[in-house]
Amino acid sequence: MPSERRSGVGRSGSRTLLALAFGLGVCACGPAPQVHVDLEAAELTSGVGPDEAPIPALRLPLRLDEDRRRLIDAGGRPAFLNGDAAWSLMVALDREGVRAYLDDRRRRGFNAALVNLVERGYGGPANAQGHPPFEEGGDLCALQDDYFAHAEWVVGAARERGILVLLAPLYLGFDCGREGWCEMLRESSVESARCYGLSLAERFGRFDNIVWVHGGDADARAHGVADRVDAIAEAIREGAPDQLRTAHCRRGRSALDCYDEPWLDLNSVYSDCERSPGRIVAAREQADRMPSFFIEGHYENERGTRIRCLVSQAWWSALGGMQGHVFGNRPVWLFGPGWQEALGAEGSVAMTQLARILGARGWPPLVPDAEGQLVSRGRGSPDGAGWVAAAHTPGGDLLFVYSPEERARQATELDPDLPALGR
Repeated sequence: MPSERRSGVGRSGSRTLLALAFGLGVCACGPAPQVHVDLEAAELTSGVGPDEAPIPALRLPLRLDEDRRRLIDAGGRPAFLNGDAAWSLMVALDREGVRAYLDDRRRRGFNAALVNLVERGYGGPANAQGHPPFEEGGDLCALQDDYFAHAEWVVGAARERGILVLLAPLYLGFDCGREGWCEMLRESSVESARCYGLSLAERFGRFDNIVWVHGGDADARAHGVADRVDAIAEAIREGAPDQLRTAHCRRGRSALDCYDEPWLDLNSVYSDCERSPGRIVAAREQADRMPSFFIEGHYENERGTRIRCLVSQAWWSALGGMQGHVFGNRPVWLFGPGWQEALGAEGSVAMTQLARILGARGWPPLVPDAEGQLVSRGRGSPDGAGWVAAAHTPGGDLLFVYSPEERARQATELDPDLPALGR
């Protein structure tokens, strides 16, 4: 964990500014005591040693507030998901492997995992014990008990560690391709889809650490399966009304873009390194509809993604009004060769760093600097990867600024008057 470097007199007044950047050099030209946190990849350390204090876990269950605009924890405070992509968890690992994965992620400050309930393209459809989810022929009403008993155990193991499972009931697959269940769903009746949803609600409805993730890398409407996706979602809502639901569309589209249905509780943002700020701002502008989180961007060790992108996706989300983000690493998400070693890769370490910075401050609710009250100049455009994100706590006592690029750091200036934010 990089040390926090204080400038000026330290925390002697009523405010503290955290200037988060790759390399120090933000022009924090205001009177607040400042804490500079260097996010340069070369300085990242694991932050999970025996002397490190545990990172606070989620207080489950999560729910929406009375206005259905905020995701809150069991204590009524806004929740923030520090998630990890574990798409193939149900099929790739035995119980020992599942325990090892969940223990590592909990220790590193992850509090959510994005998982396919039934995996097809990467390690499935049978699980590590050789049990398939469906009878041969793919009858959605004929769930195989051995497979789903193991899946229940996995969800329970996550709950024991305070980890939320973002659970995709029937992942469609990229562009409704062969890696998912889109073709099987297309060949099934709406009645069979509803049967499947009711069966899932009966099996998993007792868990308070599930948020259902419908769709999966596709817009169901564009592929003729929206009525079946809706049937699954509505059936789960009927049988497990206390569990929340979101959706996963295709890159560049939010859940509201593709699945604006009565069953949708949480919006999700799916983007990439360059366009993420703009997508986050667009989702924030829909906050009067429902809360949003960043479900997927680029993953570590894919598409030539660099550490700066991974860190930016997370901090843009945290300071941009999202109620969480999901990080991904290959080979971890599919539990391919070398996944154990990859648990400690620099991207994971950066997510632990985020958890320590925010968790040490009680996972504070943050108000985005949407009107430029905090950063007065040089924040760049949300249409580019150099966007400077800023936020403050509701009372204005804690201020955050994240700068991803050298050019942006040199140009960024804080409002010298630092107005009475939230007061």
